[in-house]
Amino acid sequence: MTNKVVLIAIVCVAVLVGFMLYHTLSYTTALPNQFLIEVTPDRPVDAIVGQKCVLIVNVIDNENILEGRESYGEPVSISVAVNDEVASLTYYPKKISSGQITEIVVIPKALSADSTLTVLIQGERGGLKELKFITVNVHELTKDIEDAEAHATGLRNEFTSWIAVNHPELNITEETCWVGAHVDSVSLDTKYYLFYSSNREMGISWREGSTHNHTTIYLRHRYEESVPSLAYELTLLDDEYYRVRPISTKNAFAEAVWR
Repeated sequence: MTNKVVLIAIVCVAVLVGFMLYHTLSYTTALPNQFLIEVTPDRPVDAIVGQKCVLIVNVIDNENILEGRESYGEPVSISVAVNDEVASLTYYPKKISSGQITEIVVIPKALSADSTLTVLIQGERGGLKELKFITVNVHELTKDIEDAEAHATGLRNEFTSWIAVNHPELNITEETCWVGAHVDSVSLDTKYYLFYSSNREMGISWREGSTHNHTTIYLRHRYEESVPSLAYELTLLDDEYYRVRPISTKNAFAEAVWR
């Protein structure tokens, strides 16, 4: 009887040790590479045929778990895929660590008009993969969008004339080349438009059909910043002169419309 009790006790101890060992090994082997990727915007987005649709990817390490471990802070490999028959794709950089960003540019082709694209974004490190899927609803260029671009271009030119003189350290001049991209409005009376140079994103917001003469502009450094670092307000004076003043980026509209 005693031997039987001892045997049962040994078996129970062995099972318990095995259980603890299994979970300890699982914890130490699975968690060192743990990370998340965040995509901005993390929702369906709208795009226009032939215009840039920009997504931003951030990597987030679980600092409470990973700090001090070998893989903490190691770069994550980013890969992106979309059907190349209906859209062109570029993204850079292809390896990022926590606090860095990858900028993805999807440009829908004419074949994709009035359809939906799926962008697959994958982060990988140490055999661990994280996937995100972003839906892009593609629309044709319309007269309203062309009119919005023309108006936004005029505002951009006023702003770049001022910024070139007052902040030459930003290296934005009247000769800087910009490519426009439409952004859907979140309200009926507010319009938004984005412009891209080789290293800057400029967002412009204005109100139509009202006596509101204030325009908001933000600047984000591409490939380095996930949110704008500079913002300004343009005020129309006497229907011909714009006054420009810096404002807090909290008062810019980037988070509300992010593409």
